[in-house]
Order: sequence, then structure tokens, then C-alpha cells
Amino acid sequence: MVLALAALQCCNGQGGGRDDGSDEGAPDPLPDRDEAVPDGTDEGPAETPEERTDDGGEEPAAACGDGDGYCPDGCPYYRDADCPMCDPSIGLTSPLPVCSEDFPCRDLLVTYTRQGITEIARAADAAVCVTGTAGTEAGRPSYDDGPPRVWADDDGTARTWCEFRPPGTAPDSQRPLVIFVHGSGGTAATVYDYTSLRSRAPDYDLSGDPAHPGFILVSSQGRYLHWPTSSAQDGSKHDTYHRDLGVPSANRDIAFFDAVIDELADEGVIDESRIYVVGWSNGARYAALYGIARHATATAGGHNVAAVAVYSGGDPFENTTDDQVPSCRQDPYPATELPYLLVSRTCDEIACNEAQAQALRDGGVDVTPGNVAETWIEALRTLSGDPSVEWSRLTYEAQHVNLCAPVDLCTPMIALLNHLHWPDGIDDGSGLDHENDLLDFLRDNPLAP
Repeated sequence: MVLALAALQCCNGQGGGRDDGSDEGAPDPLPDRDEAVPDGTDEGPAETPEERTDDGGEEPAAACGDGDGYCPDGCPYYRDADCPMCDPSIGLTSPLPVCSEDFPCRDLLVTYTRQGITEIARAADAAVCVTGTAGTEAGRPSYDDGPPRVWADDDGTARTWCEFRPPGTAPDSQRPLVIFVHGSGGTAATVYDYTSLRSRAPDYDLSGDPAHPGFILVSSQGRYLHWPTSSAQDGSKHDTYHRDLGVPSANRDIAFFDAVIDELADEGVIDESRIYVVGWSNGARYAALYGIARHATATAGGHNVAAVAVYSGGDPFENTTDDQVPSCRQDPYPATELPYLLVSRTCDEIACNEAQAQALRDGGVDVTPGNVAETWIEALRTLSGDPSVEWSRLTYEAQHVNLCAPVDLCTPMIALLNHLHWPDGIDDGSGLDHENDLLDFLRDNPLAP
């Protein structure tokens, strides 16, 4: 059981110093901000330093980390304590920094520490596009989709993804596109080992057109990031805290997804009215962020996300911690009409409601701001004005209900297990497949003509 949980946790966003499945982060994962972090890291907006003179001469501009009360122009918050960390209009004022030799990640997800890993000093690994041991031991089919595709970030990081195309896909026989986003500590191979999406991709009806069966499936590989929340969460993720939703975006995950979509569209193989995003845990948070960004504003190539369907994900516009001031909580929330489906459990580490969240905190679970499903759904409907939001709740036995589990029946262990069980009926042992619910919602929500 312990090994099975560790494997599942690896791919679904579990973190902290315990098995807490949610999207929590590291205890001060960033270094002392009075200490300079080497150049070459992401830098974002900051205040311009005042000019200072002595004896009539102009002093040199302040440098990052001087600790002199000034935030030098272009210096990110993690390099200088005088630079603000948060701005409600954009969240974090700079993109999250990647792990590197000069700035290694040490406040790691339990996914890594269980394996004896104490430090990560690289930005990303290449995606491995095959079914692993975890998948075959669970009885899932074995797939090998060959080497990953590659795109380079502005900083030179090789971004990779796995890709499958149904037979017959061509410019004159286009298919819908589904991008899958793994959870904290996961990899692109999560889609093979813990979901049934790859099995459905060859022939599932996602277009409503029997002449064009199946869908193109892309699975993104995250980067190793320093995570700014309150429990140990450094590791493989997608950035949901620097919310530059423009085109081009300084958020390198948003830029990466834009590039993947535009590249496939340029090849002429995707149905541009059916570009969808599916995510799990941290990947669900990111899918919501990206979907809202690109439903309203097209990529540089002119392409929009039609709909998003996710499992066990929270609010990507919330604060990093309960006591972070100034807050990173978005103000105002972006308006959206994105068709959005959340499938979650009645007892989940993305807590079903606020009462359950408090009970989980009382039980030792660090519930990150935004990780309450009912509150997130209400925010989408009211703060973002989204008329196209659906929320489907499943019990431990994968039965549909319209309520949350009583707090005395939602223990931290049950919440963890539910969060770790993708709703295709395999890992939860129910035999009840709700992955179809995600896909059918997407099929029913193409872009309007």
C-alpha cells in the first residue's frame, strides 16, 4: 500500500511533509531575499529605484539584494527583499523560478523525499511517452508513443510533451485536441499510468462526427519549480501564481501551451473549434488558469480554448498563503464564459466545502488557499460571472451525489485516497467510469461558430 500510494502521489500533485494530495507548497522555498540569486533566473516587474546623489554626483543604481530599501528595475522578488512579492492585478510579480545548480530546490514534495532525493538542481526532465510499471501493474494497456516533441523556452529550457494522433489524422481529416496537465510531482507519463485517456484517444467520439473518430492527445511535462506556499512543495508543476494572461505571456507555461497549440494548428491537423484542456490537482488549477486566459484571448496564432474539464482542482486566483501580505489573490477576478466542469469527491483534499476544509486542517492537512471546491465554484459563478460552470461530486464508491460528505466521515486518509483516484473506475476499484463525463462535457462545448 505504501509503495502504491507513493507511486500515485508522484503523479498527482501530492506534497508537504505528509500525504496531503493538495496543491500546498514549501515552507519558505525561496532563499533569504537579501541574498542574491544568480543571474539568468526569471525576472518580472518591479519599482524603478530613485536616483541618489552625493556631492553633486549621481550614484550607481541599486543592485539586486542590496537591502537598501530600493527595488532595482527588473529585479524579481526572490532576489531582493525590497521587491514586492505580490500584486493583486497579476499575482506573483515575477514568474516562479526553476530549480537550477545555482538555485537548487530543497524543500521538496514528499514524492521525492520518499525516494531519498534531497535536492533538485535542473529545470526539467524530458517527457517519457510510455506506460510505466505503475500502469501495467494496475492492468492498464501498454503504450509507447515514441520520443517526445520539444520546444525551447525563452531561457533555453527544453519543454517536452507526449503526443498521440488517431489513425487517419490529416489536414483533410482533422481531430479535436485534448491537452492533459499532470499534478504536482507528476510527469507527462501520468496520462498513461493513471488515466484511460490514451486508450480512448484512437476512437472516442469527441467531435460528434463518426467520420472523424478519436482525438489528438497531448500530455505536458512540467518544470521543477520553487513553490511559494506553506508546506514543502518544490517539484514538477505548472505555474499558476504569475498570472500574466496576455499574449505573449511572461508565464512560461502559458507561453509553452500557446506554442504547442499554434504548432499543431500550423500543421493543419486539429479541429480549431475543439481545443480542450484536462487537468488533475495542480494540473487542474493550471488548466483553469490557461483555459480562462485563452478562451477570452487567442494565442498569437489566433486559437482559443473551447472548454476545460478537470478532476480535483481548486482556484488558481487565490493567495499563496493565508497570511501573505500584500495578497497574491487576484483582484478583480477575470471575467469569463469558459465552459468548465469540475469533477471532485464528496471527501477530497481539494475540500468539498469550508466545513470539510476546517476539519482537514484540524486533522493536520495544510489546505492551501483556493483548495475548497464549493468556494471555487461560487467564485467562478459570481466573481468571474461564468454562466457555464458545472460541478459533479462523486462518493468514495464513485456514485453521483449533490452534497458533501459530513466532516466526521471525511478523514485525512479518505480525503487523500479520493484525491489520488482518477475517476475512470480503475484505481478506486469501483468499476464506475466517470472519465467519460469529462470527455462528453468537452464534446458538447465546442467554440461557437
